[in-house]
Amino acid sequence: AEYQYKNKKKSKFIELCEMVETLVLGPMPSELKEVFMEYPKKETTKRGIISFEAIYRMFPNVEEIFLRDTTLTLRICYKLIDFEQKYGEKRKDEDNPLKLKRIFFRHRDGISDDHVMRLQSALRPHAW
Repeated sequence: AEYQYKNKKKSKFIELCEMVETLVLGPMPSELKEVFMEYPKKETTKRGIISFEAIYRMFPNVEEIFLRDTTLTLRICYKLIDFEQKYGEKRKDEDNPLKLKRIFFRHRDGISDDHVMRLQSALRPHAW
């Protein structure tokens, strides 16, 4: 009976995750960093980076992500490009294509104009 109860709860959790269209991860609770962040294995000096793949696996129908405590950096930008190339093209012809439309990052305070121009240059070829 306990196995059926746990299976029912797991199925309900999966069903609810598939219904999520807007996800707010900012500020991100420390308990969720283990789930939604990646940390370099060798370099202990680098901070973690958001895992778009982990978000997508858990919330396959998410359309908007709010990362209010995260500044868009080139590192995150390239991670996002890799994610889109891996999952965007792969899922275009499937019944459930990648639905992600917008990601909101921290306001640009503290980001230099040069940094903004480099981000724009990196994103432009992808029509973002």
